[in-house]
Amino acid sequence: MKPSQHQAIASLERNDTIVIVKADKGNATVVLDKSDYMDKCYMLLQPPTYKKLKKDPTQVVKKKNYRFAQRFEGSQTHKHGHVQ
Repeated sequence: MKPSQHQAIASLERNDTIVIVKADKGNATVVLDKSDYMDKCYMLLQPPTYKKLKKDPTQVVKKKNYRFAQRFEGSQTHKHGHVQ
């Protein structure tokens, strides 16, 4: 990269009024107005998009996944005589 390109990138990184993010699609980088970006983020976090859970479901999900994997492993053993 040319020195002028490095300087341009450094200048963008120091600018507090913009946000530099990876694009949702494709292999691109996008420069956005920070206040517009923050407004969109807050809007996405409002109900009904997300709701606060009464308790952490991690252990229940882990147990269900473990039981599912055990059943799957057992069905593979029965079909082929061994686990692949």
